[in-house]
Amino acid sequence: MTHRTFHQHSCGTAFLAKALQQVTRFLAGENAVTAIEYALIASLIAIAALGGIAALGVHVGATWTHVATEVGNAT
Repeated sequence: MTHRTFHQHSCGTAFLAKALQQVTRFLAGENAVTAIEYALIASLIAIAALGGIAALGVHVGATWTHVATEVGNAT
């Protein structure tokens, strides 16, 4: 089992403090607002696309069921 020295702990703490400072600075600036806006727009586009694909899938499924029924009745 290895023991960490005080220097190793303080370096890890300094790294985390610097990372937290950078994240806080990013969130306080306009870049964060812009990134959030783009994320919301992308989410809405994805939801609309999934809704359209799901509706199309139901329609295509119904069409193939109708085709299968007609082929079954014709034989």
